[in-house]
Amino acid sequence: MNDQKNILIVLLLISAALLSTMLFIANRTEQTAQATGSADRFSDYIMCPGQRESGADNIYVIDVQQKKLVAYIVEPGTENLVPVDIIDLARYFTR
Repeated sequence: MNDQKNILIVLLLISAALLSTMLFIANRTEQTAQATGSADRFSDYIMCPGQRESGADNIYVIDVQQKKLVAYIVEPGTENLVPVDIIDLARYFTR
């Protein structure tokens, strides 16, 4: 009976040590933000992520009031947003 308790305690200590090591490694590795395919709406603005073949990411912002789309490039390795193009959506979507 006492041997089973000792074995259980040793197994629990080993699993706790393994989980602690994995948590430490996960917190030490660099995590990069990756855009998802969902769009978010904030009042009169809609933001949507995009990707390009060159590895850089795009962010598209639609101004609903002004009916314009602004495309930004996220520079790789930095947090800089560079505006690339402004498109007048009213010109393309009027009846």
